Amino acid sequence: MIFTGEVDDSKLAWLYSNASCFILPSFMEGFGLPLLEAMSYGCPVFASNIPAVREICDQACIYFDPGNEEDIKDKIIQIINCENRGLRKKLIELGHQQTNKYSWETTVKETLQVYESCSGL
Repeated sequence: MIFTGEVDDSKLAWLYSNASCFILPSFMEGFGLPLLEAMSYGCPVFASNIPAVREICDQACIYFDPGNEEDIKDKIIQIINCENRGLRKKLIELGHQQTNKYSWETTVKETLQVYESCSGL
């Protein structure tokens, strides 16, 4: 495990690309950009089984109960076990597919549409 503190974008990209997995043991989450960042760099994602995370990750994630340390440990062992390269490959592939569903351009367009629809109020 590496605790880096704040890192610049190039170091962050290197960390995601070289990590065994990205783990987000959150009890509450907003949109969850780090999940998509990790997936975009081919980093398998393990995260809390909460609605916001499920909406973002869909099938491209291994979910765990954030309040159950044993469940988290068991799920992480799945990916770091050298015999389970198929799972790792599947998560990376599904992660790339999932990130393709999101873009800044679409976000800007949809946000603008909301603002425009409210301008007549």
